[in-house]
Amino acid sequence: MVIQEDCPIYTPGETYESVLFQAALAAKWKEPPRDALDTMVLKTSGQDLSKCDAYKQLDFTPFDPRTKRTEGKLEGPDGKVFRITKGAPHVILGMCHNKEELEKTVEDKVHELGSRGVRSLALARQDNEDGKWKMLGILTFLDPPRPDTKETI
Repeated sequence: MVIQEDCPIYTPGETYESVLFQAALAAKWKEPPRDALDTMVLKTSGQDLSKCDAYKQLDFTPFDPRTKRTEGKLEGPDGKVFRITKGAPHVILGMCHNKEELEKTVEDKVHELGSRGVRSLALARQDNEDGKWKMLGILTFLDPPRPDTKETI
């Protein structure tokens, strides 16, 4: 799996780099990755994981196929506590305070990406000040078929 640079952004001020960095915060960056998505995020070229060490991971929920997401609770260098979650776009969108406002745009984008064979991983952040989840963006990636797919089918 390879992360693409096409990264739709839904929160002003976010960038591909900031969304990718926050995706790393929603993983156990000091340990070997536990699943394929964390492996992809943590091993993306140019990702400086040493920056994650400025954050303290207070809690971590690994990917669960039933909830289709993972979540990290962190304390930033400024002492503020926040949560980052990453997972299936429809699940992450459903958690966001402004889901009605974003729903059509996000669903159309995910559908358009999917029609081209591009998969999506959505990220949202919850700051303790307001307690509302905000959709940060969508990381896009290619997940080509395995070499034995044709034989399997």
